[in-house]
Amino acid sequence: MFRQRLVKVSAEARGAYDAETGRIVQKLVAQTMQTFIRRSEAAAMQRMNHCSQQVNVDEPCRRHGGEALVVKEFQAKMAELGFPDGVGDSYDGGYGFLCLDLTASWEDSSCEDAIHLQPTLPKGSCVTCPICQDHRPAVALVPCGHVVCRDCRCQIRQCPFCREPVHSSTRCLFLD
Repeated sequence: MFRQRLVKVSAEARGAYDAETGRIVQKLVAQTMQTFIRRSEAAAMQRMNHCSQQVNVDEPCRRHGGEALVVKEFQAKMAELGFPDGVGDSYDGGYGFLCLDLTASWEDSSCEDAIHLQPTLPKGSCVTCPICQDHRPAVALVPCGHVVCRDCRCQIRQCPFCREPVHSSTRCLFLD
């Protein structure tokens, strides 16, 4: 039947597209992490205890589903290096770029506590996300102010509640 053939062709094309997006993202992450590691080592050699780098994610990685994959992959790589909070919120850098900030800071080796570092807790307020229903660190969408979790923020360009275009996001802080 023709319809079934179209469904099969569509599924194969989608699979190939997703695989290609994955390869593009993996290449970007690998190259960026090599540079970030070299820069962090150079900073440590200069007696600094921090390093940061802005990552500009261009259009090939922003393909359907690619933005969330980029953020997830960078979060995983930074966590592997011991910096679970090393990936800042993504934001629109203009000119077709998505921007991410990678940051790493470490204690001076002369500190006794550096050997026994405690895992860091998520920064900002945690809420139950109205989209995914998970309890996670929250961000407020700019300009409307609606609140979602950081992971869901990476997947939206338009507020799911008021349909306002989302320009960026900011960590949430709730006060009584």
